[in-house]
Amino acid sequence: PRPSAADSEALHNGIEFMACHMREVQAQDGATISSLAPAVQACAQEAGLRWSGFDGLNACAQDEGFRIQQSEDFAARMNWVYQQPHWSNAPFIFLYGRPL
Repeated sequence: PRPSAADSEALHNGIEFMACHMREVQAQDGATISSLAPAVQACAQEAGLRWSGFDGLNACAQDEGFRIQQSEDFAARMNWVYQQPHWSNAPFIFLYGRPL
């Protein structure tokens, strides 16, 4: 995919979703995917992103998201994160292969 302009609506909506999702994860101690599902769906709606359908975030979270999390590449990145003393709690966000 092509980079988004810094003032693009798509980038703004994505950041709104990520911020909302991070707030929800941090607010629910011991959160699970199923316990977060209603809040994450609300975050998508709040950010103006599609939740349902083949191109919605839910489809990505259920299929592609699991495939990514189970990949060797993701495991290697997470192992690197866990070796760093200042990255001990989720959520982990990567930019260009490095955690933020």
